[in-house]
Amino acid sequence: MEKPFSPSCERNQPYILEVLRDELKGSERVIEIGSGTGQHAAFFTTHLIDVVWQPTDRKENLKGIQAWQKEAGQKNFLSPLEIELNSQALIEKTLQNSFDCAFTANTLHIMPQSHTAYFFDAIDFVLQKRSSLFIYGPFKYQGEFTSESNLRFDQWLKEQEPHRGIRNFEDVISEASRVGFNLKKDFKMPANNQFLFFMRDK
Repeated sequence: MEKPFSPSCERNQPYILEVLRDELKGSERVIEIGSGTGQHAAFFTTHLIDVVWQPTDRKENLKGIQAWQKEAGQKNFLSPLEIELNSQALIEKTLQNSFDCAFTANTLHIMPQSHTAYFFDAIDFVLQKRSSLFIYGPFKYQGEFTSESNLRFDQWLKEQEPHRGIRNFEDVISEASRVGFNLKKDFKMPANNQFLFFMRDK
């Protein structure tokens, strides 16, 4: 099949990689929640050859990810797994405590607000006690957008699906804290995005 392609994904990869190279030290097995097209998995496994990368997504996106996996030909690019964040039974099949790092990009503003808690429940389940978490995307701070373009993007998201929208930074921090993760760094990224780096020590 023809590989799915996201121009924004292509643009943000070098900047994300720069942070991962500095902060991913010691991590060996990364699970990506919501791999989308599969481009991130292909790019990062090519540049982070000592890290095993497990992509995941909903069933309808798996074939596209597999197409990128086939082209990349990287042994550390694992076959994508199907997960539904609101289906704990599906998550529990194979993934408990299997990874020491989780990564997600541009997912929290796509899923319903109620699924944010499911996301962190899933993270808590699949990660080891000592682990790290990276979340990339736009956020509001104290309820305020960081740019006019993010405000317009939020309006566009809600026009597509009313449950979508840019999330509050403070709410994300609170949910992360609920499952033991503490924010270590908040990186400002291009195109009015942020890259949040969390760690859990026990």
